[in-house]
Amino acid sequence: MKHLLHLVGACAALGVLGSGCSEGESPTPTNTFPLAWKVRTSATHGGIEMPALADGRLFVGDDVIIEALDTETGRVLWKQNGVGEREIIHDAGRVFAVEGIIRAFDAATGTPLWTFVPAADTLGFQQASAGLGRVYVGTHRSGRVLAVDAATGRELWRTTLAAPDWLFYNPVVSTTLHEGVLYAVMGRGFTVNNFLKATYIVALDPATGRELWRYVDGDGTRPQQPVGHVSFYGDLVLYGDHYDGYVAAFNRTTRQEAWRYDLPDNWIGTTQAPTVEGDRAYVATGEGAVYAFEAATGRVIWKSERRGSFDWQALCGRWVGASFTGALSFDKATGANGPELHLSSVMQSAVVSDGRRFYFSAEDGVYAYDCTE
Repeated sequence: MKHLLHLVGACAALGVLGSGCSEGESPTPTNTFPLAWKVRTSATHGGIEMPALADGRLFVGDDVIIEALDTETGRVLWKQNGVGEREIIHDAGRVFAVEGIIRAFDAATGTPLWTFVPAADTLGFQQASAGLGRVYVGTHRSGRVLAVDAATGRELWRTTLAAPDWLFYNPVVSTTLHEGVLYAVMGRGFTVNNFLKATYIVALDPATGRELWRYVDGDGTRPQQPVGHVSFYGDLVLYGDHYDGYVAAFNRTTRQEAWRYDLPDNWIGTTQAPTVEGDRAYVATGEGAVYAFEAATGRVIWKSERRGSFDWQALCGRWVGASFTGALSFDKATGANGPELHLSSVMQSAVVSDGRRFYFSAEDGVYAYDCTE
């Protein structure tokens, strides 16, 4: 979800208006992570919601530019013109910028490699993935998954997950490659306004697009909106829902639900699947809370609330970072409040981490914060 709140919203969310935070300014926290670097780049006008990290490089962008930065210093290594991409992914020395088209670049030099323009009925791509020599994307409307050759940009296969008699929007919101299987998440629409849905998670052979099995959650009587890439814990597939407000897991061998947790306000869910580390799954929610679940059972280990609404979570060192117009952190072990990631303008991207630093784009630059002690 795009970070559109004004800075005064960030002040109000933190409860500090009238206390060192005037209207139009961001609050100045007393406990912040050390700033490793901040770089004013060309790519700070919104656009790329999910940056990528690989091989000591941070790939960021906006509606008109894509840039690679050195994660150690923030130095701009290369830049290329953008065309409104919303996501950057990396695999095997290549960077792929994805939105209505896919563009490939050499990750080290920024040299353009190829451009893939799909059929007109796709209406854009959703969260993509790459691996095994292919780029995998789902279509916004038609319930299709496509695979493109990562070296040439040639379409290799396409699979339609939606049945011919499904009359409404059936967006494939993400693809995730895991242990040699491609997982596509689709929301089957049951109404003209696309409000009532069911969630379909479909396993595909990444080489051919052949369907292996599908798991169905819902019957079209609730306002479901599946979100983002799925995550994994052993045989469990974990996923989240934004509109209906829950986090759930099912067993990919038996295709039986393992656990489900309904968030307190069913209209304020998550925009990202849980992030799994060890035997825990962490998720930030729109209700302004971050949860640590026991990944195997869904038992809540801790819940920590802060005023605001979170879009993304990322793990770094001992901390769970959760972002909205700004970013806060929580101790992974206990949920105790941690340092903030202070910025002086509106955040434009998700927070990503390489385990050593948090990185994100804002209107006034790209930030890197040290998060290890």
